[in-house]
Amino acid sequence: MAKKREPQSLNRIINTFYIFFLALIIVFSILFSSLTTSREVANTTYANVENSLKDKHGSLDRTFNQLFEQLVYLNNNPNLLEVINDKSGSLKLAVNMNASVKDLYYRFQDVLSSIYININDGEFFFNGGTINQQLDGIDYHNFFELSDEETQYFWLDAPQNPFSTKEEPVISLGKTIGDGEAEANGVIVFNLKSEMISELLDEGYVTENGRLFLISSNNVPYPSTTKMPQEVFKTTSDQEKMTVDGTVYHTLSKEFSLNGWKLRAIFPDKDLRSGQGAYLNLAGTLILFLFVVGTVMMFGVGRFISKPIQQLAKKIEGTSITDKNGDLALSDPRFQELSVLYQSFNAMIKRNEKLLDENEYNLEERNRLEIELLQSQINPHFLYNTLYSIQSLSDMNMNEDAAMMARALADFYRQGISDENVLITLKDELEHVQNYLTIMDYRYGDRFDYRLQIAADDCLEAKIPKISLQPIVENSIYHGLKQLSTFGHLELSVQLVKEEVLITIKDNGAGISQDHIQQINQELNQPAGVERKLVGIGLRSVNLRIKRYFGSAYGVWVEASETGTIVKIVIPKSNGDKSR
Repeated sequence: MAKKREPQSLNRIINTFYIFFLALIIVFSILFSSLTTSREVANTTYANVENSLKDKHGSLDRTFNQLFEQLVYLNNNPNLLEVINDKSGSLKLAVNMNASVKDLYYRFQDVLSSIYININDGEFFFNGGTINQQLDGIDYHNFFELSDEETQYFWLDAPQNPFSTKEEPVISLGKTIGDGEAEANGVIVFNLKSEMISELLDEGYVTENGRLFLISSNNVPYPSTTKMPQEVFKTTSDQEKMTVDGTVYHTLSKEFSLNGWKLRAIFPDKDLRSGQGAYLNLAGTLILFLFVVGTVMMFGVGRFISKPIQQLAKKIEGTSITDKNGDLALSDPRFQELSVLYQSFNAMIKRNEKLLDENEYNLEERNRLEIELLQSQINPHFLYNTLYSIQSLSDMNMNEDAAMMARALADFYRQGISDENVLITLKDELEHVQNYLTIMDYRYGDRFDYRLQIAADDCLEAKIPKISLQPIVENSIYHGLKQLSTFGHLELSVQLVKEEVLITIKDNGAGISQDHIQQINQELNQPAGVERKLVGIGLRSVNLRIKRYFGSAYGVWVEASETGTIVKIVIPKSNGDKSR
């Protein structure tokens, strides 16, 4: 008979573990250092520059477009048109236009340095509501030569801009009215603050010796004070590598569609590898840190862990259930200190499993936990994207649509996260779904439409667990309709069948195979604790809660159609007051 192996000491195991742990640290450090190559560092730096360029281009492009929209609005102002065709002069302009221009200036005072309006060769200068200031040296007719003959719009960089000074160079956006020689002429000029553009460019990450520049259509850089060679500003390529005076430079550019100007990142090639030293320092620091941690583990873990584990094992042994029929303790434990702990712990696990098999959780408590679980599934990306869509509508002066979308979002969350009854009327649940679909319609209205059909109004007072329909509608959109290359359709219908309410959610999306449909329906009806491969928490929770409230005859199932997927839900028309 073979001799029984004696359990090993935990202290010895810990010390042995340390040796392997230290060896692993050394191997990891060598691999880390070898994999941190110059190319990897360069690629990371290059990608960071690209991301920064894209981000700042988007910010500046939004600013340009906002100002352009305001210029169009001001140009179409009926008061301005009246003054242009009337020779009465500056007084009438001040009376009719001061309020509009003053309001515009104060709304954009973080961006605008001044607004200049000249009508019929009589000078008017608006700046925070101040009017009728003479601007020496500005020739009214030069603006007509600078403007585009077809659109009459013009952009002026700092060197050619009569509004620029040495102390404050400005970039101007303007619009001429007339041809400069007729009796009725005009010009409107928005002067952008230099510090606004400078701050935006300075915020962008490039490299230690690189930076961002705004390049006009005349290849004039802003800011103009730079040590960069002029050749890097004249390239027409969006991405180029060039050598100037022995130094290799990289340029990345993104063009503004509004004026043909470009935002350009310029940096020397040597900066792409300047971060390699930081990686090596990080590797050295990591090696030292892990070595120190490992040393502490070797001298401390055996002393401070072994004894508490032993004490915990004795405590569990004294309070555990001693039913030997349910004892799952290991017959040959490998560790002296853990042998009692394993025996006691496994005995309690055995006992707990038995109790779970014989008793269910309190129905009301489990349902509340499931509601909280569903509420925790509220996706923060959904909230962020919706708020961004509201902001975009507001930026485009679509205030009514923005307000409607905001109300839908507020009602959606008010219903979803409230602590009210876990059972609500079908009418309230449909309103919750309607709010969600309203939001989705604003975001993806160009990709799908939807329709709600209520065949019988008297079934709207039927009770249903809250947040039952929205997860299914969301699945139809994200897993069905968004996968389509064509326009999608979603239909939610409610009808009365005898004394039961049938809710059908149908889409023409990507669809599900017949085999998967059958497997999904099988998983929906499996008991709790059985692993599910295809059914997510949303659909599973809806089916489980309906069955627990109303019985096994009710619930959810999935059907396939010629195009898309059909989800059906059956609840009783009258189900009493079980909302508390």
